[in-house]
Amino acid sequence: MQLLFILLLKDFGSQHFLSLKNKKQIAFAVIIGSLLGFYDGFLGPGTGSFLIFAFIGILGFDFLRASTAAKVVNFSTNLAALIYFAFTDNIIYSIALPMAGCNMLGASIGANLAIAKGSSLSEFYL
Repeated sequence: MQLLFILLLKDFGSQHFLSLKNKKQIAFAVIIGSLLGFYDGFLGPGTGSFLIFAFIGILGFDFLRASTAAKVVNFSTNLAALIYFAFTDNIIYSIALPMAGCNMLGASIGANLAIAKGSSLSEFYL
C-alpha cells in the first residue's frame, strides 16, 4: 500500500508541515491514537503503516518524522502487550525470542537506511 501511495503521489510525505494547529491537532492525534490503538489491540497487522499514513495525511508529517513517531507508538503498544502476556504467562519463548531477534535485525537495517537516505527514501522504491 505504501508503494502505491509513493508511486501515485510523488510528493506525499516529502515535506514536513503541520496542517493542523494546537487543539485541533491534539484532537486529531487523540482520535488517530484511539482508533488505531483499538485496531492494534484486536488485529495488529499494518498498524505501523496506518500510523505513518495518518501522521502524513492528517497531521502533515514528512515520511521520516512519521516513521519515527509510528515506531515510538508501535513500540509502546508492543511493550504493553509484552508486559501483559508476560504477567499472565502466555508467551512461548522458543518462538518469541527468535522472532524478537529478527525484528531487531530488520529494525536496525531499516533505521540505518532511513538515517542514510532521510525523507528521500521514497526514491529507493522507484
